[in-house]
Amino acid sequence: MDKEKTAHTIDKCLEYLLYLLVFFIPISNAAIEIIFMLTLVLFLIKKFLKPDFHFLHDRGCIFLALFLIFSAFSLVNSGIYLNKAVKALICKWLEYIGILIIVTDTIGSPRRLRNALVISLAVCGLVAADAIFQGVTGVDFLRFKGLSKWDWRVTASFKSGNGLAAYLVPHLILIVTLLFFRPMKKQFKFFLFFLAAIATCAIVLTGSRGAWLSFLAALALTAALSKKFKAISVVILVFLVIIVLVPVLRERMISVFLPGQDASRRVLNSISWQMISENPFLGKGVGTYMNHFKSYASAELGIQYAHNTFLQIWAECGIFALLSFILFLEAVLFRGARLYKIKNNPVILALVCAASGFLIHSAFETQLYSLQLAAFFWFFMGMAMAANRLELKAFVMR
Repeated sequence: MDKEKTAHTIDKCLEYLLYLLVFFIPISNAAIEIIFMLTLVLFLIKKFLKPDFHFLHDRGCIFLALFLIFSAFSLVNSGIYLNKAVKALICKWLEYIGILIIVTDTIGSPRRLRNALVISLAVCGLVAADAIFQGVTGVDFLRFKGLSKWDWRVTASFKSGNGLAAYLVPHLILIVTLLFFRPMKKQFKFFLFFLAAIATCAIVLTGSRGAWLSFLAALALTAALSKKFKAISVVILVFLVIIVLVPVLRERMISVFLPGQDASRRVLNSISWQMISENPFLGKGVGTYMNHFKSYASAELGIQYAHNTFLQIWAECGIFALLSFILFLEAVLFRGARLYKIKNNPVILALVCAASGFLIHSAFETQLYSLQLAAFFWFFMGMAMAANRLELKAFVMR
C-alpha cells in the first residue's frame, strides 16, 4: 500500500514537472536540462515501485529503438570523434526520446492532456507577445535580446527567427484547428482568437520563409483530412494577403525564386550529399556532422548545420536510422490521422497537423539539433502518442 501511495505521489510530481517543462522550453536551456533530470529520476523510481511499461506497446517505440540501434552502429565510423559521438547519442538523442517516453506515460488522462495543451498555448502567447515587443522596441522582455542592426526579423527568446517560427507554427496550426473544429466556451474562443492574431504577427515578423511555407502546407493537410476546404481556404488567403501587401515581406518571399538567392543553402545541401554518398549506410557518426563539415566546405562558409534535419540524420547516422525515424513518425501521425477519420476528435487532428507543420519546416532547418526545439518536438510527439492511446482506450471501452 505504501508503494502505491508513493508511486501516486511521484506521478503527480511528474505531471507538474512536465507542465513546468512546457513553460521553460522557449525560455531557458538550463531549466530544460534540470527539469528533465528531475523527471527522469522520478520516472525511474516510479517504474521501480510500479513496473508498468504499457507505453512500450506502441509501434512507434519499436522504430525508436531501431533508430537508436542504427545510430549506435554509426559510432564505428566516428573515428577520432568517438567521444563526441557517444556523448551525442546518450546526452542528446536518449534525452530527447526520454522526454517523449515520460510525456507519453505521464499524460494518462484527458485532463492532463488538456492542461498540457492549454499551458503550451498560453506560453506560445507569451512568446508571441515577446516577439512583437522586440519588433517594436528592439529588445525582447524574456531574455533581453536585441535585434540585429542589419535585420528587422524578430527572434524573441530563441537564437534565430527561424527557431522562433519553428516553435510558433505548430501552435498556430493547433489554434486554427481547435477554433474551427472543437466546440468551446466563448471565453476560450476569444482567448484562441487573440492567440491566433499575435502568433500570426510574430510568425510574419520572423521573416522565415520556410515557416510560412510549412504553415500553409500544414493548413492544406488540415483541410484535406477534415474536408473543410472553404473554412481553411479563408485562413490561407488571409495569410497570403498579409505577405503580399507588406512590401518587405513580399520581397522576402519573392527572393526565394530569384537566381543567386540562398546559394549557401545549396552549398550545404551539396556538402550533405557528399557525406551521404561516402557513408550511406552507417553515416559519418552520430553528432559528428559539424566536425566533418570543415573537410568539405571553404573557410569563408564557416562551420554550419545541414539546414535539413533529415539530410543531417542520414549523413550522421545512415539510411537505416533515417528510415527508422521516418517509420516512427508514420506510426504516430498516420495512426492519429486514421483515428481522426474514425472518431472525429479535433484534438488529434490538431496534434497531427501541428506536428506535420514542424516536420515540413524541418526540411529547411536543422531543428532537432536545437535543445529548445528538440525538447518541444519530442514533448509534442509525446502528447500525440498519449492522445492516440487515450482515444484507442475510449474506443475499446465502448
